[in-house]
Amino acid sequence: MNPFFQRLLGRWPARRRRVVVALLALAVLVAVFDWTWFRPLIQHVVHERSGRTIRFDKLRIGMTGALEPRIELQGLHVDNAAWAAPRPLIDARLVRFVFSWRSLTDPKLIVTRLVLVDARVDLERSADGLRNWRLMQPLDRGPGRIRVMSLDAVRSELRVVDRSVALEVEARITSLLPGQLLAAAPQQPLSKWLSFEGRLNGQAFAGEAAIGEVLGFADTAAPFGLRGELRSGASRLRVEGLAADVQGLERLDVDLQLHSPDMHELEPLLARLHWPALPFDGSAHLGKTGDRSRFSRLQAKLGRSDVQGELRIDAAPAAGARPMIHADLSSTAVYIDEIATLLTRAPGDHDPNVRPVPDGVIAWQVGRLVRPGSPWLQGLRVDATLRDAGLAVERFDLGIAGGHVTGALQVDATGAAPMMALDAHLAGLRVETISMALAGALQGHASLRAQGSSAAALARSLSGSLRATLQKATISRRLDARLALDGGAIFRTLLAGDEKVPVQCAALAIDFERGRGRSRQFAFETERVALGGSGTVDLVGRSLDLLLTPQRKGTALLALDRSIQISGPFAGPQVALADRHDPVVQPRCTALRD
Repeated sequence: MNPFFQRLLGRWPARRRRVVVALLALAVLVAVFDWTWFRPLIQHVVHERSGRTIRFDKLRIGMTGALEPRIELQGLHVDNAAWAAPRPLIDARLVRFVFSWRSLTDPKLIVTRLVLVDARVDLERSADGLRNWRLMQPLDRGPGRIRVMSLDAVRSELRVVDRSVALEVEARITSLLPGQLLAAAPQQPLSKWLSFEGRLNGQAFAGEAAIGEVLGFADTAAPFGLRGELRSGASRLRVEGLAADVQGLERLDVDLQLHSPDMHELEPLLARLHWPALPFDGSAHLGKTGDRSRFSRLQAKLGRSDVQGELRIDAAPAAGARPMIHADLSSTAVYIDEIATLLTRAPGDHDPNVRPVPDGVIAWQVGRLVRPGSPWLQGLRVDATLRDAGLAVERFDLGIAGGHVTGALQVDATGAAPMMALDAHLAGLRVETISMALAGALQGHASLRAQGSSAAALARSLSGSLRATLQKATISRRLDARLALDGGAIFRTLLAGDEKVPVQCAALAIDFERGRGRSRQFAFETERVALGGSGTVDLVGRSLDLLLTPQRKGTALLALDRSIQISGPFAGPQVALADRHDPVVQPRCTALRD
């Protein structure tokens, strides 16, 4: 016996020495015993339980250098299940299982290292939950009883089919000669080459990657290097960095780059969103530990819209809680028509199998909002909170027509149709951006509420009030004369020019009820005329019906004693003269200020 062991055993009591010697003798016996003699018994048990044939040339049982139990089979062949593909479950020159002693107390059999050499493996899960790798209980659809923590595959092929999620992938692992190094982690050399192709939800994909020697599958916390590319159609996803625990992607420290000429083609592979048919280019660094992910250095462009910043996701902040997101984003420009599809709800949102809408805190600064036909749109700042399927925009600041619309918005999406409540203030909106004849700063306040899952439904249910006044305003003298129905004054503007005249006051108040607005107050007054009126606005039919009556402040030649009626669709209302009607509210600035 080795002198070291002689000295060590000499210090122990005799009884302990006998136990240790017995255990060492047993370990030697296990290592040298020819376990292949049990081949007929193993073949009989497997065939009785599963109806399948198993063959192997040699069976060895022993211990690793770290004193972990080890089982090794050479020349292993196992038939596949009758319902699976007509190919072996496994056909390998060598398969080695290294077990953890924790398997004695853990409910699962823990394989710390699975080694495959010159192997072809076929793993299939049926749509109703059957798994072809279950030999002892082939009809059991319950949770797995074996946990593989790491894989060391040499010149091997793997086919994985999961019909419950319409996934089929075939992968091959070969040696990478010469090896490669990652610039960010030279201590994790890349020594193997992984290539794969498959289909998910009918969408084909393929790719390859240089990887580390051993792949961590679960609960290892041991990182391995990764540098590769995933392709689908003309789209490319490049990944480089460190990963651990492939099964749950528990740890990631990788750089991502995604290029797609058409994001719509990737819908089967991505989240349940209506992706528009627009090009996408993006990059980010993804750091992930457990359920917490952080996308830093995020830069992306969808069509002509861009976004930068940071996004953090906590997929399981607490038992029973919703996932939580924190976003701090900025954009140079957002093209509303291009990204409108992303804001619609995907079909099947009420499917109980779909993950719940996350909670979160979002801050987003947009330098410029762009929409065809809306040059008066400017920037946007939003600070919002998502909680329990409700959206609370604590503060928004929309730049519009040289001014700002600020306020708060509440959205409750817990019911069948979302409920919305808006409280907004209008400040400094320049009306000359939409009218050449009128100028001034629009001030006001809106308090509105609605319920519906579409724009039409929201319009039908809209209720609340809108008040607005025009400050430091001017109007063209010709329009002023037309509002006064003064033909002589209109003729004089043709000769003398169309200069600007001040507006003494302009005010409007509308009450909305179920999509229909009725004026509670209307007045417009210049030095020549005071204009009062009343009318309705139909948001459902997108039409209006207004009756305005001028009260001239002096005598006028060629003037008409009539009222002005404006009616028809928003896009092109008709203007006509009507019998005179005295205004419901007298158009006096003093009364309006009160």
